[in-house]
Amino acid sequence: RKDSRIVCSSLGGDSPAQSQLGPSDYVAQGVDIWTHRSLDFAPNTPFLIVASKEHLGVINKDLVLGSLDGSGIAGASIINPVNGHVIMSTGSIALDLQKAAVNHKGHALHYGGQLVGVARSRHIDAAGIVVISADQVSSQVLRSLQTSVPIGLLAGLLIGGLFYRSLGMRNPVETELKTALTRRQFSLHYQPVVDIASGRWIGAEALLRWIGVDGKSIPPDVFLSNAQTFGLMDDITKEMIALLSRDIELFAASAPSDFYFSFNLCASDVANSRVVAQLGELARACETKGIDLVAEITEQAKIDHESSSYNIKGIQNLGIKIAIDDFGAGYSSLSYINNFDVDVIKIDRSFIMSLGKNEASERLIPHIVDIARNLGISVIAEGIENFQQAEILLQHGISQGQGWHFAKAMPIGELVRLVSQYSQPGGASANLEASA
Repeated sequence: RKDSRIVCSSLGGDSPAQSQLGPSDYVAQGVDIWTHRSLDFAPNTPFLIVASKEHLGVINKDLVLGSLDGSGIAGASIINPVNGHVIMSTGSIALDLQKAAVNHKGHALHYGGQLVGVARSRHIDAAGIVVISADQVSSQVLRSLQTSVPIGLLAGLLIGGLFYRSLGMRNPVETELKTALTRRQFSLHYQPVVDIASGRWIGAEALLRWIGVDGKSIPPDVFLSNAQTFGLMDDITKEMIALLSRDIELFAASAPSDFYFSFNLCASDVANSRVVAQLGELARACETKGIDLVAEITEQAKIDHESSSYNIKGIQNLGIKIAIDDFGAGYSSLSYINNFDVDVIKIDRSFIMSLGKNEASERLIPHIVDIARNLGISVIAEGIENFQQAEILLQHGISQGQGWHFAKAMPIGELVRLVSQYSQPGGASANLEASA
């Protein structure tokens, strides 16, 4: 291994085969573990890779024990060191040898003419044991192997494979989410918010995106619901705030006056005082750049008034406005604007999509506008997809909106490139849908 590359002299002839590993997934006692890596010379096979400073082991993760057959190894097993239960095994290992291996403090021992490698999991009650028969190696090599790393590393491959499987049995989605956070696989795209009459860009909503290792995009409604299930929303939100802070730094030089960024918070975020502290750093940075912030709280999430009202007030004290997202689609809309000091409501796209098609939906919108106007609350329409919808919204007194009729969500680089053109009256155009 060179740096984070595997160099295999057995493949490639005069030009040895190489593969880039990238950062390891786990590090324990100086040993790096990659749980799911394909190599350039075997692109369709996932491998488990374990590497110390001087040695490296590679094994097909789906063949943790089977691949040892016929390799000169007398036996291999994974056992529970607490009760002696054999979890997985191949070959034949005597019970007294297993007991001696489990009780041995090191990584290798010479027992009854056999060399035994041992590795113990730090995460689960399991120990991996690999046995090499003495007639497979010379006595000199046997003495050398007994005190070296490779056989212990081989045992570590077994236990690493079991740990990988145990993670998968617990929940592969949880593991993938944690890995995505570690590898910084999340990013933000930004959908412009426009003045409907003039088409001028007045702000942008930050939307979290996750591109997996296979290059495919995982839908936000899928990974965010799973993040809440597995208690990872704190980490997701922290990452989102960090990404937004970084992107605003890139955007600041081209920012038009009175431009704002909005971002989404879930119910657990609003109840978390740590989120308020993280937003404080972001708000102070934006204040110096003349950029406003709006926190969108999804109306589909049930928010406890007592635990959240203090934090919502704290967010507003930072100069961040509060918007109720998906207004009308979830829990009690009127209760939200009654219990919280709301600055903006965003009418759910389901109402907008029904405009011109569903008379009942169209009749509701003027009432929403009247309530908001009487309370001094701004209104934004989401999901505007055509000119007819935009015209109807203007007729009902809704002047701000977003949707594919104006622009799709885009990376920060594209927003920076286009904002000067589309922040002028008449600059925005529905043809951005084709180019986004």
